[in-house]
Amino acid sequence: MESGSGEPQHWLAETKFNPPLLHEDLIDRQRLLGDLRRRLDSRPLTLLSAPAGYGKTTLLAALPATYPDLPIAWLSLDEEDNDPVRFLTALIVALQHLDPTCGATTQSLLTSQIHRGELRRLTSVLINDILETLPDPFVLILDDLHRIIEPSIFVALDYLLEHRPPHLHLVVATRVDPPLALARLRARGELTELRLTELRFSEEEASIFLNHRLNLGLSAADLALLHSRTEGWPVGLRLLASSLDRVPSAQDRELLIRYLARTDRNVFEFLAEEVFSSQEAEIRGFLLETAILSELTPTLCQAVTRRADAGIMREEIYRRNLFLV
Repeated sequence: MESGSGEPQHWLAETKFNPPLLHEDLIDRQRLLGDLRRRLDSRPLTLLSAPAGYGKTTLLAALPATYPDLPIAWLSLDEEDNDPVRFLTALIVALQHLDPTCGATTQSLLTSQIHRGELRRLTSVLINDILETLPDPFVLILDDLHRIIEPSIFVALDYLLEHRPPHLHLVVATRVDPPLALARLRARGELTELRLTELRFSEEEASIFLNHRLNLGLSAADLALLHSRTEGWPVGLRLLASSLDRVPSAQDRELLIRYLARTDRNVFEFLAEEVFSSQEAEIRGFLLETAILSELTPTLCQAVTRRADAGIMREEIYRRNLFLV
Protein backbone atom coordinates (compact mmCIF):
# COMPACT_ATOMS: atom_id res chain seq x y z
CA MET A 1 0.00 0.00 0.00
CA GLU A 2 1.78 3.14 -1.16
CA SER A 3 0.68 6.18 0.76
CA GLY A 4 2.65 8.60 -1.34
CA SER A 5 0.10 8.15 -4.09
CA GLY A 6 -2.56 9.71 -1.88
CA GLU A 7 -4.86 6.72 -2.39
CA PRO A 8 -5.14 4.98 1.03
CA GLN A 9 -7.38 7.60 2.59
CA HIS A 10 -10.01 6.73 -0.03
CA TRP A 11 -10.17 3.21 1.45
CA LEU A 12 -11.40 4.61 4.77
CA ALA A 13 -15.13 5.03 5.39
CA GLU A 14 -16.04 8.66 6.03
CA THR A 15 -18.13 7.54 9.01
CA LYS A 16 -14.89 6.77 10.88
CA PHE A 17 -14.29 10.51 11.13
CA ASN A 18 -17.67 11.66 12.42
CA PRO A 19 -19.27 11.05 15.82
CA PRO A 20 -22.40 8.88 15.68
CA LEU A 21 -25.81 10.50 15.65
CA LEU A 22 -27.31 10.97 19.10
CA HIS A 23 -30.56 9.24 20.10
CA GLU A 24 -33.61 11.42 20.57
CA ASP A 25 -34.06 10.01 24.09
CA LEU A 26 -30.56 11.11 25.13
CA ILE A 27 -30.50 12.62 28.61
CA ASP A 28 -28.53 15.75 29.40
CA ARG A 29 -25.27 14.87 31.16
CA GLN A 30 -24.17 18.47 31.47
CA ARG A 31 -22.35 17.77 34.73
CA LEU A 32 -20.00 15.29 33.05
CA LEU A 33 -19.65 17.35 29.89
CA GLY A 34 -18.86 20.49 31.86
CA ASP A 35 -16.23 18.72 33.93
CA LEU A 36 -14.71 17.23 30.80
CA ARG A 37 -14.63 20.59 29.01
CA ARG A 38 -12.96 22.37 31.95
CA ARG A 39 -10.10 19.89 31.99
CA LEU A 40 -9.42 19.87 28.26
CA ASP A 41 -7.34 23.02 28.48
CA SER A 42 -5.06 21.80 31.26
CA ARG A 43 -4.52 18.06 30.85
CA PRO A 44 -3.02 16.43 27.74
CA LEU A 45 -4.95 13.16 28.00
CA THR A 46 -8.53 12.34 28.95
CA LEU A 47 -9.26 8.64 29.43
CA LEU A 48 -12.79 7.22 29.38
CA SER A 49 -12.37 3.63 30.50
CA ALA A 50 -15.40 1.45 31.32
CA PRO A 51 -17.15 -1.74 30.17
CA ALA A 52 -19.47 -1.89 27.18
CA GLY A 53 -22.66 0.11 27.43
CA TYR A 54 -21.59 2.87 29.81
CA GLY A 55 -22.12 5.67 27.30
CA LYS A 56 -18.48 6.55 26.53
CA THR A 57 -19.08 7.17 22.83
CA THR A 58 -22.42 8.89 23.47
CA LEU A 59 -20.84 11.30 25.94
CA LEU A 60 -18.05 12.21 23.53
CA ALA A 61 -20.47 12.52 20.62
CA ALA A 62 -22.36 15.16 22.63
CA LEU A 63 -19.25 17.35 22.91
CA PRO A 64 -19.53 18.96 19.44
CA ALA A 65 -23.20 19.83 19.95
CA THR A 66 -22.62 21.15 23.45
CA TYR A 67 -19.48 23.14 22.56
CA PRO A 68 -19.75 23.98 18.84
CA ASP A 69 -16.80 26.40 19.12
CA LEU A 70 -14.45 23.55 20.15
CA PRO A 71 -12.49 22.14 17.17
CA ILE A 72 -12.69 18.34 17.29
CA ALA A 73 -11.01 15.70 15.13
CA TRP A 74 -12.78 12.34 15.50
CA LEU A 75 -11.48 8.84 14.69
CA SER A 76 -13.47 5.65 15.33
CA LEU A 77 -11.08 2.71 15.43
CA ASP A 78 -11.57 -0.90 14.39
CA GLU A 79 -9.46 -4.06 14.19
CA GLU A 80 -8.10 -3.23 10.73
CA ASP A 81 -6.45 -0.13 12.17
CA ASN A 82 -3.85 -2.35 13.87
CA ASP A 83 -1.79 -1.93 10.71
CA PRO A 84 0.56 0.99 11.57
CA VAL A 85 0.32 2.51 8.09
CA ARG A 86 -3.46 2.39 8.10
CA PHE A 87 -3.58 3.79 11.65
CA LEU A 88 -1.33 6.73 10.84
CA THR A 89 -3.19 7.36 7.60
CA ALA A 90 -6.53 7.38 9.44
CA LEU A 91 -5.09 9.69 12.09
CA ILE A 92 -3.95 12.15 9.42
CA VAL A 93 -7.33 12.04 7.67
CA ALA A 94 -9.05 12.82 11.00
CA LEU A 95 -6.78 15.85 11.45
CA GLN A 96 -7.44 16.93 7.87
CA HIS A 97 -11.09 17.42 8.78
CA LEU A 98 -9.78 20.45 10.70
CA ASP A 99 -7.29 21.55 8.03
CA PRO A 100 -6.95 19.71 4.68
CA THR A 101 -3.24 20.52 4.54
CA CYS A 102 -2.39 18.92 7.90
CA GLY A 103 -0.13 15.86 7.68
CA ALA A 104 0.83 16.33 4.03
CA THR A 105 4.54 15.88 4.75
CA THR A 106 3.89 12.80 6.87
CA GLN A 107 1.69 11.30 4.15
CA SER A 108 4.44 11.72 1.58
CA LEU A 109 6.79 9.65 3.75
CA LEU A 110 4.44 6.74 4.38
CA THR A 111 5.33 3.44 2.70
CA SER A 112 3.69 0.02 2.64
CA GLN A 113 5.62 -1.20 5.70
CA ILE A 114 7.11 0.76 8.56
CA HIS A 115 8.99 -0.46 11.62
CA ARG A 116 8.57 0.68 15.21
CA GLY A 117 11.46 3.18 15.05
CA GLU A 118 10.18 4.56 11.77
CA LEU A 119 6.69 4.99 13.18
CA ARG A 120 8.10 7.12 16.00
CA ARG A 121 10.04 9.25 13.54
CA LEU A 122 6.94 9.67 11.41
CA THR A 123 5.07 10.74 14.55
CA SER A 124 7.72 13.44 14.99
CA VAL A 125 7.03 14.64 11.46
CA LEU A 126 3.28 14.63 12.17
CA ILE A 127 3.85 16.73 15.31
CA ASN A 128 5.66 19.29 13.15
CA ASP A 129 2.83 19.15 10.61
CA ILE A 130 0.33 19.87 13.39
CA LEU A 131 2.37 22.82 14.65
CA GLU A 132 2.47 24.31 11.15
CA THR A 133 -1.17 23.83 10.17
CA LEU A 134 -3.23 23.70 13.39
CA PRO A 135 -2.06 26.58 15.59
CA ASP A 136 -5.24 26.84 17.68
CA PRO A 137 -6.35 24.52 20.52
CA PHE A 138 -8.19 21.41 19.34
CA VAL A 139 -9.26 17.97 20.58
CA LEU A 140 -8.38 14.65 18.97
CA ILE A 141 -10.81 11.87 19.95
CA LEU A 142 -9.88 8.21 19.50
CA ASP A 143 -12.99 6.09 20.03
CA ASP A 144 -12.82 2.32 20.74
CA LEU A 145 -9.07 2.27 21.39
CA HIS A 146 -9.49 -1.22 22.92
CA ARG A 147 -9.63 -2.52 19.34
CA ILE A 148 -5.94 -1.64 18.94
CA ILE A 149 -3.45 -4.26 20.14
CA GLU A 150 -0.42 -3.47 17.95
CA PRO A 151 2.40 -2.42 20.36
CA SER A 152 4.12 -0.06 17.90
CA ILE A 153 0.96 2.07 17.70
CA PHE A 154 1.03 2.64 21.44
CA VAL A 155 4.73 3.53 21.21
CA ALA A 156 3.73 6.22 18.70
CA LEU A 157 0.85 7.46 20.87
CA ASP A 158 3.14 7.64 23.92
CA TYR A 159 5.61 9.64 21.86
CA LEU A 160 2.81 11.94 20.66
CA LEU A 161 1.74 12.57 24.27
CA GLU A 162 5.28 13.17 25.49
CA HIS A 163 6.11 15.62 22.69
CA ARG A 164 2.64 16.88 21.89
CA PRO A 165 1.96 20.36 20.61
CA PRO A 166 0.76 22.34 23.66
CA HIS A 167 -2.62 23.03 22.06
CA LEU A 168 -3.43 19.36 21.31
CA HIS A 169 -5.62 17.44 23.76
CA LEU A 170 -6.07 13.70 23.25
CA VAL A 171 -9.31 12.03 24.38
CA VAL A 172 -9.52 8.23 24.41
CA ALA A 173 -12.56 5.98 24.89
CA THR A 174 -11.81 2.33 25.63
CA ARG A 175 -13.06 -0.77 27.41
CA VAL A 176 -9.51 -1.65 28.50
CA ASP A 177 -6.84 0.62 29.95
CA PRO A 178 -4.34 1.13 27.10
CA PRO A 179 -0.62 0.35 27.52
CA LEU A 180 0.31 4.03 27.67
CA ALA A 181 2.37 5.79 30.33
CA LEU A 182 -0.74 6.44 32.43
CA ALA A 183 1.09 6.30 35.78
CA ARG A 184 3.54 8.97 34.65
CA LEU A 185 0.78 11.24 33.35
CA ARG A 186 -1.24 10.66 36.52
CA ALA A 187 1.74 11.59 38.70
CA ARG A 188 2.23 14.80 36.70
CA GLY A 189 -1.42 15.76 37.03
CA GLU A 190 -1.77 15.51 33.23
CA LEU A 191 -4.46 12.82 33.10
CA THR A 192 -8.24 13.13 33.43
CA GLU A 193 -9.98 9.81 34.11
CA LEU A 194 -13.68 9.06 33.72
CA ARG A 195 -14.44 5.53 34.77
CA LEU A 196 -17.42 3.36 35.63
CA THR A 197 -18.14 5.29 38.84
CA GLU A 198 -18.41 8.61 36.97
CA LEU A 199 -20.15 7.22 33.86
CA ARG A 200 -22.93 5.20 35.52
CA PHE A 201 -26.35 6.85 35.74
CA SER A 202 -27.31 8.42 39.04
CA GLU A 203 -30.78 7.63 40.40
CA GLU A 204 -31.95 11.01 39.13
CA GLU A 205 -30.56 10.34 35.64
CA ALA A 206 -32.17 6.88 35.61
CA SER A 207 -35.50 8.47 36.55
CA ILE A 208 -35.21 11.08 33.79
CA PHE A 209 -34.29 8.41 31.24
CA LEU A 210 -36.98 5.86 32.13
CA ASN A 211 -39.89 8.13 33.02
CA HIS A 212 -39.31 11.38 31.08
CA ARG A 213 -37.59 10.09 27.95
CA LEU A 214 -39.19 6.64 27.65
CA ASN A 215 -42.46 7.53 29.45
CA LEU A 216 -42.62 4.30 31.45
CA GLY A 217 -44.32 5.89 34.46
CA LEU A 218 -42.47 3.81 37.03
CA SER A 219 -42.86 4.39 40.75
CA ALA A 220 -40.04 5.70 42.90
CA ALA A 221 -39.64 2.26 44.47
CA ASP A 222 -39.41 0.51 41.08
CA LEU A 223 -36.92 3.08 39.83
CA ALA A 224 -34.77 2.60 42.91
CA LEU A 225 -34.84 -1.18 42.48
CA LEU A 226 -33.90 -1.05 38.80
CA HIS A 227 -31.10 1.40 39.50
CA SER A 228 -29.81 -0.78 42.32
CA ARG A 229 -29.88 -4.00 40.28
CA THR A 230 -28.22 -2.47 37.22
CA GLU A 231 -25.85 -0.30 39.31
CA GLY A 232 -26.64 2.57 36.95
CA TRP A 233 -25.47 0.67 33.85
CA PRO A 234 -26.99 2.80 31.04
CA VAL A 235 -27.39 0.12 28.38
CA GLY A 236 -28.72 -2.29 31.01
CA LEU A 237 -31.44 0.20 31.88
CA ARG A 238 -32.24 0.66 28.18
CA LEU A 239 -32.48 -3.09 27.55
CA LEU A 240 -34.62 -3.67 30.63
CA ALA A 241 -36.85 -0.77 29.62
CA SER A 242 -37.44 -2.38 26.22
CA SER A 243 -38.91 -5.39 28.01
CA LEU A 244 -41.00 -3.27 30.38
CA ASP A 245 -42.40 -1.29 27.46
CA ARG A 246 -44.09 -4.45 26.17
CA VAL A 247 -46.04 -4.91 29.44
CA PRO A 248 -49.16 -2.64 29.42
CA SER A 249 -50.30 -3.19 33.02
CA ALA A 250 -48.60 -1.20 35.78
CA GLN A 251 -49.22 -4.10 38.17
CA ASP A 252 -47.61 -6.59 35.80
CA ARG A 253 -44.66 -4.24 35.34
CA GLU A 254 -44.18 -4.07 39.08
CA LEU A 255 -44.12 -7.86 39.31
CA LEU A 256 -41.78 -8.16 36.34
CA ILE A 257 -39.32 -5.65 37.76
CA ARG A 258 -38.81 -7.92 40.79
CA TYR A 259 -37.19 -10.52 38.52
CA LEU A 260 -36.31 -8.66 35.36
CA ALA A 261 -32.85 -7.37 36.20
CA ARG A 262 -31.53 -10.89 36.79
CA THR A 263 -33.39 -12.78 34.08
CA ASP A 264 -33.95 -10.46 31.14
CA ARG A 265 -32.86 -12.12 27.89
CA ASN A 266 -31.99 -8.82 26.17
CA VAL A 267 -29.36 -8.10 28.81
CA PHE A 268 -27.91 -11.59 28.49
CA GLU A 269 -27.73 -11.36 24.69
CA PHE A 270 -25.98 -7.99 24.89
CA LEU A 271 -23.38 -9.34 27.32
CA ALA A 272 -22.89 -12.46 25.22
CA GLU A 273 -22.43 -10.55 21.97
CA GLU A 274 -20.58 -7.42 23.06
CA VAL A 275 -18.51 -8.65 25.97
CA PHE A 276 -18.11 -12.42 26.24
CA SER A 277 -17.69 -13.43 22.59
CA SER A 278 -15.00 -10.81 21.96
CA GLN A 279 -12.64 -12.31 24.57
CA GLU A 280 -9.87 -14.82 23.89
CA ALA A 281 -10.67 -18.50 24.53
CA GLU A 282 -8.59 -18.50 27.74
CA ILE A 283 -10.53 -15.56 29.21
CA ARG A 284 -13.88 -17.05 28.16
CA GLY A 285 -12.99 -20.34 29.81
CA PHE A 286 -11.96 -18.61 33.02
CA LEU A 287 -15.19 -16.58 33.11
CA LEU A 288 -17.31 -19.69 32.56
CA GLU A 289 -15.52 -21.65 35.27
CA THR A 290 -15.83 -18.84 37.83
CA ALA A 291 -19.42 -17.86 36.95
CA ILE A 292 -20.74 -20.08 39.76
CA LEU A 293 -18.97 -17.97 42.38
CA SER A 294 -20.77 -15.20 44.23
CA GLU A 295 -17.45 -13.45 44.85
CA LEU A 296 -14.33 -13.58 42.69
CA THR A 297 -11.53 -13.80 45.22
CA PRO A 298 -8.13 -15.14 44.07
CA THR A 299 -8.46 -18.15 46.41
CA LEU A 300 -11.92 -19.13 45.19
CA CYS A 301 -10.95 -18.61 41.54
CA GLN A 302 -7.92 -20.85 42.00
CA ALA A 303 -10.04 -23.52 43.70
CA VAL A 304 -12.60 -23.81 40.88
CA THR A 305 -10.21 -23.35 37.95
CA ARG A 306 -7.20 -25.19 39.42
CA ARG A 307 -5.02 -22.49 37.88
CA ALA A 308 -1.97 -21.32 39.78
CA ASP A 309 -2.28 -17.96 38.00
CA ALA A 310 -5.97 -17.46 38.89
CA GLY A 311 -5.14 -14.26 40.77
CA ILE A 312 -3.32 -12.89 37.72
CA MET A 313 -6.25 -13.82 35.46
CA ARG A 314 -8.64 -12.06 37.85
CA GLU A 315 -6.54 -8.90 37.70
CA GLU A 316 -6.47 -9.10 33.88
CA ILE A 317 -10.27 -9.33 33.81
CA TYR A 318 -10.44 -6.29 36.09
CA ARG A 319 -8.00 -4.42 33.82
CA ARG A 320 -10.23 -5.17 30.84
CA ASN A 321 -13.22 -3.62 32.62
CA LEU A 322 -15.20 -6.86 32.37
CA PHE A 323 -18.19 -7.37 34.62
CA LEU A 324 -16.99 -8.84 37.91
CA VAL A 325 -20.33 -8.23 39.65
